Amino acid sequence: MFGLFKSKPILDSFYLAHKVTADREPLLCIGALLIETNQFRDSLTLLSRWPSKELTTLLENAWGIDDRDSTKDLLEELLLLPSLKNNEELIRDVLLKKHAVQDLIVNDLLIDGYLFDSIGRTCKKAFNARQIVFTRPGFDALTNIASWDIERAGLIVRYAYNVSWLTEAEAFGYLERLYSLVKENYSSWLDYYLSYLKGRALLFDQSLGDSYDYILYLNDMYLNEDFFCLKYALS
Repeated sequence: MFGLFKSKPILDSFYLAHKVTADREPLLCIGALLIETNQFRDSLTLLSRWPSKELTTLLENAWGIDDRDSTKDLLEELLLLPSLKNNEELIRDVLLKKHAVQDLIVNDLLIDGYLFDSIGRTCKKAFNARQIVFTRPGFDALTNIASWDIERAGLIVRYAYNVSWLTEAEAFGYLERLYSLVKENYSSWLDYYLSYLKGRALLFDQSLGDSYDYILYLNDMYLNEDFFCLKYALS
């Protein structure tokens, strides 16, 4: 009974059976925040713990893709970072100039600081453990939301592999291209994930609590050194 509620190990038997080579593990930081939120510990392997049928339904319903060709078309689009090009004015006004806009949720989340406060409260223990200094000026300085496209592309690549729409070689090929984009745009995995949350707040969230689950799992990832965002520095 005493071990009934003991936390499950991060590097469990599933990881040991399906782990990728060490040189490829850093690539799995891409898509990790989204994948961890969907299924805890699922980011550590290319093979998902989810049944492929459920992943197929998710890809069809959430992303409008249903085969190899539509998957590749969407990935090539996301690799061009369309969110940056299509939202230049909004990015400039809200993230760079800090001007309020008519969308009250964006104002609350990013101008008034609700997103910053939520991350600070939820991730306080993890950030303290890693000696991460999380400040409003530092958070406000993150104005590049390329990770909004990169992180979503990472999830699509990994789930598409699991439903046989991409081969393993193709999946890692896409992840390598995405990794290059991460290195071009960010100096750390934390900046990458925080910028994803800012992009989500700017372009997607419809209420103050929409991103809360992702913030919770960001905290979990930074509490445990077995997660790859801590094990492998962005280089």
